Formats: sequence, structure tokens, C-alpha cells
Amino acid sequence: MASMYIAGTGIIYWPDHIPFRSASEEADALLIDTATIPGTSFLRSTAHQEENLQSRIGQVANHIALENYIIFTTKLNKVFLYRLEFPLPDLDPPEPIELTAFYPTTTDTPFEVRDLQGSFRSFAIFTVAGAVLIGNRAMLDAFHAASQPETPSSPTNPPLPQPKIIPALQNNSIISIAFGDHHFQAVRSDGNILSLGNDPQACGALGLGFPTGTGPLRGLMCLGYATDASLGEHEGREVWFDPTMHRWLADMRAKALAAQEGDEAHAR
Repeated sequence: MASMYIAGTGIIYWPDHIPFRSASEEADALLIDTATIPGTSFLRSTAHQEENLQSRIGQVANHIALENYIIFTTKLNKVFLYRLEFPLPDLDPPEPIELTAFYPTTTDTPFEVRDLQGSFRSFAIFTVAGAVLIGNRAMLDAFHAASQPETPSSPTNPPLPQPKIIPALQNNSIISIAFGDHHFQAVRSDGNILSLGNDPQACGALGLGFPTGTGPLRGLMCLGYATDASLGEHEGREVWFDPTMHRWLADMRAKALAAQEGDEAHAR
């Protein structure tokens, strides 16, 4: 789905495929059916606001489109999800679901949203206090399922997932995150890049080298007998672009290999 926010109208979305047009149709004439997420049309500047869905949600501040979901934040520092359906039912369209798991319960620091970023199945909430809270598709599915009417076979009040808190991202001046399927990279305000997660097929996606080369000196290790490599879920390593650092790593590896060969020769 493709989406956009129009002030006073709300978040609208539509299928991201372009319908076929015959040669006789006008080249610039393209009408696309859209759907609007209920409750997202609120404008804070409008006088005399009555208590309704729009005022409870608040004015949209930011939104992103993921796989099957739209996530959005509002100027009331609330976070919502909306499962994409197209077309929406004419009567009683589903309302946005509040992602309450992101709100602190044991801290005196107010929850203030600074930014929202994400792609595909992962997203991050950035707070003014410096926290970076990670969510994923499993969390969205769980919150959506919990909002549905209970059935005899469904559990009562199942525990809902909490956002992932990765120590390397907290209070570390993170301003942007690019998510991959198995890894992601975070940009700090000083321009440095941190890599985190797994490296599928050890192809160098983390920017830290390879497990058969200098990668282990940066903490990169093979995952058992698999071809993937891992940096550790809660670890973060800075990507080095300085050729001097790469030469230093190569020198360190050469010395380590020489020492290992010397030990093996001595053992024989």
C-alpha cells in the first residue's frame, strides 16, 4: 500500500499497483480509489473540540507504512497501529489501535515522541529523552488480535509483547535507523554508523568484514554450522571507513595467525 497524510482529512492509503490504462485514455488522467483511516482528521487549531474519536487520537504527527500496517504518532504523544484493509467497509470501519506498550509505567520521565521510523516489518519510536524503542510485525499482530472480539477458543487477556530495548541505542544520539530483514544500522548525530543484528550468509551486510577475515576482531561470529554470522542481538559496533583502521585490523589478524601457526608448530 501507498499512503500520505492530508491535514484536516487524515491518513489516506491506496493499493500501490497502477491499474492498466488503454492507449485511448488521457496520459495524465488517473483516478485511484483510496481509504481514510478513521479518527486521523483532527486539527489541534480548530476551535471548540468536542470529545470524539478524533480528539482522543489527536493530530497526526508522523506515520509510516509497513507490511499490512500503518503506524502513526500524534501530538498527544500517542502511538497507534492500523491494519490495512482495502476497501474499508462502509459501515463501522475498524478504529486505530493504541500501542500502549510503548508508554512507560515505572519512570517519572514523561513520554514524548521525537520521531517514528521503520520499514517492512520493523519500526522504531524515538523519544525526546533519548530512548529508542523497537517494535516488529509480531507485536502488531498481537495487538491487533487482542483488539478483536473474544471467542470461546481465544485466551482471555493474553500478555502483549513489549518493545525491544537495545542498550547500544539508548541515550546514544541516534537520529536514524535503516532496517533490514535480519539486521539494521543506526546513524548517530555525529555521523557515525552502528551495525546490529545478523549477517545473512555472512555476506558483509553489517559492514564489519567477514567471519573468515577480520570480522571476528569486530565481534562477528558464525552461528553454529549455519552460513550466517551474528554480532549479538544487543551489541552494536561502529562501522569504520578509515583505511588506517582496516590496515590495523589486517595487521592484527596476520599477527594472530602467525602466533597460532607458531603454537601449532611448537606442539608438533
